[in-house]
Amino acid sequence: MAIDPTILIADDEPEIRHGVADLLSDLGLAVLMAGCGGEALELVRSRSIDLALLDHKMPGETTPHITGLDILRTVRAEEIAVPCIFCSADAHGDLEQLALQAGAVAVLRKPVQPVQLRTEVCRVLGLA
Repeated sequence: MAIDPTILIADDEPEIRHGVADLLSDLGLAVLMAGCGGEALELVRSRSIDLALLDHKMPGETTPHITGLDILRTVRAEEIAVPCIFCSADAHGDLEQLALQAGAVAVLRKPVQPVQLRTEVCRVLGLA
């Protein structure tokens, strides 16, 4: 029996987390959610995750706030094998280049079109 791929949706807005989970619900994914960077980083370090969708700006309980870019850099520095898709309303120019240099497999600009998100998730996970 194949194990469902596990995806982490990290965004500070609950409606975005749940909307993305609903959008991807028919793909047979196990979904983990994080509402702040600290929670996302804890999950990336402690769970087997096949793909992480990381929002850039995630205010939370930690000070300083842990951003999606911080998580990308930590994943790379700690050699955690999880591909990450970076999402941000500011995902252009320098920030896009920084995310790609930090190891993002894709950078999506918010608001992300549903078809674009599904396409990238399927591509990274190797789903038909």
